[in-house]
Amino acid sequence: MWAPPLTQLLMHALVVRCEVDNSEGLLKPEMFVSGTLEVGKTQAVVIPTSAVIQGRNVRYAIIKTGDTTFSRRPIFGFALNASEFAVTDGLEAHQTVVIKGATLLNQRFLREED
Repeated sequence: MWAPPLTQLLMHALVVRCEVDNSEGLLKPEMFVSGTLEVGKTQAVVIPTSAVIQGRNVRYAIIKTGDTTFSRRPIFGFALNASEFAVTDGLEAHQTVVIKGATLLNQRFLREED
């Protein structure tokens, strides 16, 4: 079975209205231009979705802070796919994140809040 190259699959045409500096007068009314639009570049720490705990309107991750101590941290980010979550704020790359049993530890934190 033949499939087109990946670059052909990702190419799309998009009409964009924007303001452009035309102080040199090179652009005239009704002219068209081609360009590149970059969207969504950011630094992120990628963790498994099993490490993300949804609570009310906040997402949390539990990190190991000592030999037997843990801390629940609010995190911000977005799902990359069904198994990975990109954390853009709330975690640093060197922190150890609980990926199995995070829900059980979260129950302990919820009991301490009550």
